[in-house]
This record gives sequence, structure tokens and C-alpha cells, in this order.
Amino acid sequence: LSMTANAGLAPVVAKMQKRTLTAFGLACCSMYAAYGVRLTTFLMRRQDEDSYKPRFELLQLKSDMMGISSKFAIVMGVSFSQALYALPLAVATSSSPLRARPVLKAIGW
Repeated sequence: LSMTANAGLAPVVAKMQKRTLTAFGLACCSMYAAYGVRLTTFLMRRQDEDSYKPRFELLQLKSDMMGISSKFAIVMGVSFSQALYALPLAVATSSSPLRARPVLKAIGW
């Protein structure tokens, strides 16, 4: 759901900063939101399927046996990937490509 929330917040932030999103920015936000909804429904449906329950129990057991450092590495990796997912929205809501340049340089683009 974070993808859908980010896509919804991008136009709100742009409006608060008295900017308008370009057609490309609105298209990016729409596609990002649609993907978030699709992913959420897929994950919820999969978790409710009887055929997935044994696999889920096995994953839960492995997760319980995992060390704290491994859990921390997973949390940091997922957080970093979510930040990269939100990068196109940051570029879409920037007032110009020149203002987006520090964001893009920070990740090496």
C-alpha cells in the first residue's frame, strides 16, 4: 500500500508547493498507484489460498529462526528499494530538471 500512498501524496505535495504536475508526472503517479493496488490484491489473495498456507508456515518458521542481523539487513534492503521506487515521483513533482539534479546525483544518475 505504500506505493499507492506515495502516488496519492505526490499530487498533494505538488499542490501544496503550488506546482502542477506534468502529464508525464500524472501518468507516472497513476501507474505507480495501479501497480500498488495490483500488488496488494495479489499478495492478499495469495495469502488466503489453501495451497500457499504450508509454504507460508515454512517461511514463518525460517523467519523465527533468523538472527537479528539478517532481519536488520532485510529491513534496510527493503527500505532502500522502496526509496528507489519513490524516486520517479520525486522527479515528477520537482519544479524543474535542474532542481531534481541533486536527487539524481545522490543515487548516481
